[in-house]
Amino acid sequence: MTIKIATEEELVKIHHVSVDGTKIKAKTSINKLTNEQQLKIMKQHLEKSIKLDEEEDEELGEESGNSVPETLTDEEKFKEVFKKVNKSSKYDRNKDKLRASGKKLLKQAEENPEKILKKVETLEEKLNESEKDVISINDPDARFMKNKKGRWEFYYNAQIAVDEHKGIIIASHITNNPSDHHELIPEIEQVKSNLSEIYNEIPSNFQVSADNGYSTDINTEYLEQEGLDGYISSRKFSRKEKKYNLTEKPFFKDNFNYDNEIKTYICPLGQPLYCVKEYEYKNKPRITYWTKECKSCSVQEYCVKSQRYKTISDYGNPSKIRMQRKMETSEAQEIYKLRSKQPNCHLQT
Repeated sequence: MTIKIATEEELVKIHHVSVDGTKIKAKTSINKLTNEQQLKIMKQHLEKSIKLDEEEDEELGEESGNSVPETLTDEEKFKEVFKKVNKSSKYDRNKDKLRASGKKLLKQAEENPEKILKKVETLEEKLNESEKDVISINDPDARFMKNKKGRWEFYYNAQIAVDEHKGIIIASHITNNPSDHHELIPEIEQVKSNLSEIYNEIPSNFQVSADNGYSTDINTEYLEQEGLDGYISSRKFSRKEKKYNLTEKPFFKDNFNYDNEIKTYICPLGQPLYCVKEYEYKNKPRITYWTKECKSCSVQEYCVKSQRYKTISDYGNPSKIRMQRKMETSEAQEIYKLRSKQPNCHLQT
């Protein structure tokens, strides 16, 4: 409905759509993390308590009047149980020590151990699904990610697609995948779905820009197959935008410019490196460029070191290589700059 109203007010004109992601801190902390070993220890304590309960019920029958073991219902005796847990944990090896977050969760079993056991089992399932080493007890769907300050905390990854005309968000979704690699396709598909409710015919060739975090074989293939005019930043262009210092490595690959007209790399001294070999390496296409002129170059030793010639290699899916070539052009770089005009999108190259 929001997009429909924005379109009627001429605030949305699909021409250039920018996709980007930003980290959103989860409502939990690093102090609430747990791992496989911690869950195993908690599970053992809970299963032991529940077993004692069952044995008591079997021995006393209906006379017990309570299906919860006395050690979990009597506050003083419950404290004694946790004294034993704390004591045993204190002298265990590091990996066998129960953290404060685990002890706190166990304490919640005072009234209903079965409920907490079920939660622990759910946490085990979530941990296995995540394929990570740790998860949060409070928010098991959040993922451990590094923030801009270099600290590891629990976050979600929010994705948005913004229209270039007035900066209106036309699609969004949240994922717990720390990387943006797999988020371009679902975001563009959502853009198409949202626009299909407004337009009889969606512009099939509208421009899509994304930073280097989305530069994958699958994403570049998708853009070509869908007939979209894609602009995904290459590593080289991203470094250029960030003014990455390459002066200490003047003959680093990123200092070699690719000439689309003659299909060659040009070294910092102006010497072309020609395509001499195309082959497959680990089931991926690879293209190699070099020149015999290196042997007469005055900086040969400094540039190629122990090698005879300077070699530049491109590898990956052909669509990704084509995207890298495209981003070498001044036209593509100018179009990519449209991202910086969109205030609602968290943009970083």
